[in-house]
Parts: sequence; structure tokens; C-alpha cells
Amino acid sequence: MAKIKTATRTLSNAGRLRLLVAVASPKAIGEMPAESLVEYDGLIELLADPDIVSAQVQPETIKLYVNGLQRTYTPDVRFVRRDGRIGYREFKHSKHDLDEDLKVKLDAARAALEADGYEFEVRDANDIRRGYRIDNLRLLKRYASWPTSKEFQRRVWEFVGGAADMCLQDVRDFVGGDKYGSLYRMLWEQQLRAELVGAPLCAATAISRGEL
Repeated sequence: MAKIKTATRTLSNAGRLRLLVAVASPKAIGEMPAESLVEYDGLIELLADPDIVSAQVQPETIKLYVNGLQRTYTPDVRFVRRDGRIGYREFKHSKHDLDEDLKVKLDAARAALEADGYEFEVRDANDIRRGYRIDNLRLLKRYASWPTSKEFQRRVWEFVGGAADMCLQDVRDFVGGDKYGSLYRMLWEQQLRAELVGAPLCAATAISRGEL
């Protein structure tokens, strides 16, 4: 049995069909567990956003008033953007299949958090798994900590330049097979951009410059 402690509770995979998997990232504050595959994919999607600088799973419990009664709510994840803005995100299998009590509670959480200047969003499997995007992000996530260097990144970035017809195979040929991991890290960090929704990442995927 695995156990992972967050700021608000201790999670475990004890029990039939219980899932517990940790997502590793330098952006993580503490351990980053997911209790479902939708949560796992949602965390990968969040961490892939270069504007996100830190994230914490189940960071705090918020007191709410729902229909005049005090309730509590623990968001799935709290994140911080580059400019310091703070947001919260909830992951669900389907936003349309939530029971009425949970819908009301999430609406109250949205109202309370947005009134205090925070972002709040509920994302479900349809939002997260649009097209091939999450499959491609899962692949690129494997290379998020791959060894690289500023010199390599600058050299690749300059090679791609402003070309309108650059594809992944062109860049692979340029860097050589021993540097594919570093190249995929650049795609993960969006130093290079690729269209990830319409098709699996492949040799013909169009590549353009992002930001170093």
C-alpha cells in the first residue's frame, strides 16, 4: 500500500480499484499525487504550461457558505503564474454528470475564490484529452528533466529560426540521435512549439520557435 501526504490529508491506494500515482516536477510544492487518471493528465497539462511556476496538490481547505450553511472545500491543485497570480483547479471525469450538491458546492467555491481575485476552473476529461494533446504531453513529460544546456537550446532555436516549413525530422537530423532527449525537453518547455492536438508527434510535425 502506498501513502502520500499532502498539506490537507494523507492519500493512499488502499482498497479495491484505488489509484495513487505521483507526478514528478521541479514546479511541485511537496509531493504531487493523483487519485485518478484524469487528475494525473490534468496535472501534466498544468505543468506543461510555461506560465505556471509552481503547483501544489490539495493545498488547503476553504470554508464556504452554501445555501446559508457552512461547508468546506479542498481544491485539487493550487498554482502560481509567472506574474504572481494564483489559481485553483478541479479535475472531474465529466462536468455534466456531477450530482447537484457537488455542482452547487463548486459554484460556491468559484464565487468565493474569484471574489478574492483568484482564478478557478473545473476541467474534465473532455477538456484535458482533446485530440492527441495529452498523449503528446505524456510523451514529452518523460524528457522534462533531461540533461541540456543553454548553448544547445540557443543553437537549436537559431536553427529553427523563422522558417515556415520546419518539421521535427529536420531538427532531429540537425541535433543527432544522442540529443533527441534534449530536443524533446525543449518541446516540453515550449522553447520550440509544435501542433499537438491534431496528430501524434511524429517526424512530419511542424516545428516553430517558442521562447527561450
